[in-house]
Amino acid sequence: MKKSLLSLITILSVGFLYNSCEFPEFPSPELTISQDFMTHVAVVNFITDTSPDASGALVESLDNTVVTITGPDAARVFSIEGTKDFKITGGMVALLLDPSADFSGDKEYNINLVVEPVGYVKRIIPVKFIKDQNENPYEVAMLKKSSLPTGITVATNTTGAVTATGLTTAINLTASNAATSGVTTAITVPTGIKMKDASGAVLTGSLNTEVISFSEAGDNTAYFPGGLTPENIDMGNGTTASGAFVSAGFATINMTVGGKKVKTFEGAKVAVKMTLSKDNYNPKTEKPFAPDDTIDIWSYDDDKGQWKFESTGIVKKDADNSLYVSFETTHLSSFNLDYFNGSAGICNSTSVKFDWTEIG
Repeated sequence: MKKSLLSLITILSVGFLYNSCEFPEFPSPELTISQDFMTHVAVVNFITDTSPDASGALVESLDNTVVTITGPDAARVFSIEGTKDFKITGGMVALLLDPSADFSGDKEYNINLVVEPVGYVKRIIPVKFIKDQNENPYEVAMLKKSSLPTGITVATNTTGAVTATGLTTAINLTASNAATSGVTTAITVPTGIKMKDASGAVLTGSLNTEVISFSEAGDNTAYFPGGLTPENIDMGNGTTASGAFVSAGFATINMTVGGKKVKTFEGAKVAVKMTLSKDNYNPKTEKPFAPDDTIDIWSYDDDKGQWKFESTGIVKKDADNSLYVSFETTHLSSFNLDYFNGSAGICNSTSVKFDWTEIG
């Protein structure tokens, strides 16, 4: 089955339909699959290039890495073999949408592909199945933490310990992009804070902490979790919306206690400070950032594949005249300083239409 389906994909004739827009600047890393065949197939290639605009060699060293499928329609998606066992094979993952999926009434199906190999930056890729409309096929650039591109920095701390009464020693950890004038993210984890997993169980044991700070410049927004034009955004007031983000920088904070992932905190909060890029500017004012400017703070729920509004941050000036936004959190996720534009801001720079060739 795998061979025949992949052979089918290779004989597709692809017609490109172009349109243009000015917002947002960078395309969303979103893969949209459109086809009228009895099975709907999405093939995602994992490549070595750190630039998402270039085609690199397939990362076959990642073979057998488990891929997680989340999102509202995860139950409708299967591996190419028709199972729920999703693994990278030959540097790629092929996904099947349930052949009985009904596309009537402009119905579409949305999932998130989550992959986090050891030694690599976690990638979260939205995959959307739509009838008769398509985006360019997407290749996922895998970033080694040991050789990150300019503007992305990782910092780790493995000395912490958590007991039944909480963290024994405070942790201060900074992922700095100061050398390139990019976004620097610093966290403070106070003593006594208790840590829980996704089930709500209190964790004890050795603590590993990781902070990854992403500047908004260059190609870095291509690694933005969930894409820059997400749907089903939780606006924090009981409503959802679709739109486009203009990021001023984002960061991912990960912790494990005794090898188990930390989800939430109890008894105290983690302080986060994100220093802005010196070359960035406020898209609202079209001027460089200034003290008292506001930037909304968003968090990303991996399980739901959803961005959520947290609060509005105030830009402040530090002792060295750098500008920053700070906030506190009771949970872990990716955090994003972003300006949100509603559905009017969404645009697709390129679309692809697949014409299926019949096989006898």
